[in-house]
Amino acid sequence: MFTGTYERSLDGKGRLVLPPKHRAKLPMGGYLTPHAGCLALFPTDVFEEMLSHMREQVRAGELERAALVGASTSAEEVELDAQGRIVLPPRLRSFAALENEVVVTGVYDHLEIWSAASWQLASDSFTDSAVMVFANGRGV
Repeated sequence: MFTGTYERSLDGKGRLVLPPKHRAKLPMGGYLTPHAGCLALFPTDVFEEMLSHMREQVRAGELERAALVGASTSAEEVELDAQGRIVLPPRLRSFAALENEVVVTGVYDHLEIWSAASWQLASDSFTDSAVMVFANGRGV
């Protein structure tokens, strides 16, 4: 499970050092995808399961083929180097407006990579939602 929030900086080559506690959860690397205002990094097995489920939905007529094609063609396979870094391709950095300062967040089965500015705007609503969930006893 991925949890937590980590402030990071990209190096000049667009590489991101992942939080040490999450590196072991990505032994085969993963798939980097555009997400809602950020990038998502899915472990290989989770991403492959998602695409397989989408393929079944297309076959059953529950999902348009374009969604499967879009999910597949927009993703980039990434591997961790010996220092625990991944390369964020320019196309995906541009999509999420990632420059130097980024925030890596753990979201259950994946990591999200936000620009620091976007995270600052979005994080308050996420925190408020979590507080409400726990205050109402639904988080226990």
